[in-house]
Formats: sequence, structure tokens, C-alpha cells
Amino acid sequence: MALLLTACTQWLPDAHKLDITQGNVITPDQVNALNVGMPKAEIRRLLGEPVLQDPFNNQRWDYILRYSPSEGETRQSRLTLHFADDLLRDVDDSQYVDPETLLPPPSLEN
Repeated sequence: MALLLTACTQWLPDAHKLDITQGNVITPDQVNALNVGMPKAEIRRLLGEPVLQDPFNNQRWDYILRYSPSEGETRQSRLTLHFADDLLRDVDDSQYVDPETLLPPPSLEN
């Protein structure tokens, strides 16, 4: 009986999947406001808490935005900040994607 049921699963409807957005929405204006030498506290006020903080390396913060649509490929944006003595040393925006191109337009449904 179990074999018969598992063979029929291809004819069953798929489960409903949701669009999932996780992480920090960082706008291009916020990225442009970053300056070398800024203290961590100021960056935290500007961008919020980073999604990823390595407990073994507190001189690197990663701001990640991940969008997994119900259909299609998962898309991701990453902004990595490097610090020296708690001051911004370097901004790696090589994997940064503007959230307007990453995320779908907002829905007008209530």
C-alpha cells in the first residue's frame, strides 16, 4: 500500500509556498552614506544590526538580504563591512544588489 501511495505523489497538487524575505534592506543611499573611519555605533544607527556577526572576528559585519520567491530562483544581496579598532576600514559592496531590483514591488492588497 505504501509503495502505491508514493508512486502517486506526482499527481498530487504541490503544497502552497510563500515568498520569503529575510535580512536587512539596505538602500543605495545608505551605502553611499558609509565613510571610512565611521564608528560601529554610527553604522549601527544607519544600517541596523548586521545579520551576520562572527563571534570570533568582531571586525567584520555582513548585511545580507535574501529573497526566496514561491517560484523561481533565490536572490541575495550582501554588503560586508571590515573594521579596524572599531572604525570602518573597508566596504565590500561587490555582491550588493539594490533592493528595488531584488524584491518584488509592494502589493496593494490589504
